[in-house]
Amino acid sequence: MTTTLPHWDMSVVYPSLNAPEFARDFATTLDEIAALVALFDTHAINKRERAPLDPATVAAFEAAVAALNTTFDRVGTLRAYIYSFVATNSRDTQAQARLSEFQQGMVRVSQLVTRFTAWIGSLDVDALIDRSEVANEYAFLLREAQRLAAYLMTPAEESLATELNVTGGNAWNRLYNNAASQLLVPISIDGQPPELPISALRNLAYDPDRETRRRAYEAELAAWQRAALPLSAALNSIKGEVNTLSRRRGWAMP
Repeated sequence: MTTTLPHWDMSVVYPSLNAPEFARDFATTLDEIAALVALFDTHAINKRERAPLDPATVAAFEAAVAALNTTFDRVGTLRAYIYSFVATNSRDTQAQARLSEFQQGMVRVSQLVTRFTAWIGSLDVDALIDRSEVANEYAFLLREAQRLAAYLMTPAEESLATELNVTGGNAWNRLYNNAASQLLVPISIDGQPPELPISALRNLAYDPDRETRRRAYEAELAAWQRAALPLSAALNSIKGEVNTLSRRRGWAMP
């Protein structure tokens, strides 16, 4: 008897990755990001010299927060929707293509967040919190942003680092996840297929039978060893980027 495994029902978000509703919201999000860039440019939201807090700066802060929150809400939905396909089937080429498109758009979002952090670092945060109800609501995050701003590189360097991350650490992360998720492990256990995906093999670590757990554990170690070259390259490259950027930003440790 064949049992159909349960699957996430993502149609409650969009009918499919090809659906007009998805394409519409994807395009709308890109437009909102472009509008955010224009808003940031208009109000010079970036690293700058310290200056007294004035009403125009408070208004710019509140406008930026409102726009960022709107974009983050839509970005969060799109990210979760796309990843729901990639996370369950890394061989889904359509989902992988949509993920690549999404990540390109997120480069500008990351750059805007860095600009916002640098800008907050140049403001009198305590005065901003006192004068703005919006700022008071985000008091902890603003003080944290002020702390992080002291460890940013120059705006040009931060912008470049964000762009390079797509083909750097983020690309290595995708390689790691895709390679790991597609490992098929030969195993001889009664009632199990002759090969299991690594995720299914990990589930056997909780099997009530001690011998099953032992065989699964040994099979998993052997599988990781066979995939050691690409996975080690991915891990080394991810951590190498982290170490380099941490050093350039002035952190004592990653």
